[in-house]
Amino acid sequence: MSDEQKRLFIDSIYEKMQLKPEYNRYLRDIKLAILNEYVEFVEADEDEDGWYYEHAFELAKELLYSLL
Repeated sequence: MSDEQKRLFIDSIYEKMQLKPEYNRYLRDIKLAILNEYVEFVEADEDEDGWYYEHAFELAKELLYSLL
């Protein structure tokens, strides 16, 4: 999926929700789920080239700085 397709998917799911959380919280929850997936790959030793570790680290930093 392209970035635009991902955004359309995320926005269309949000619009269809009957009980909507605040939009930024919705996006943060999605990012936390993605971070969890990255960490699971690292923990399972399925990250031979470090791609998941790098992306997990960057996403974790982004999430942390968004809280400050």
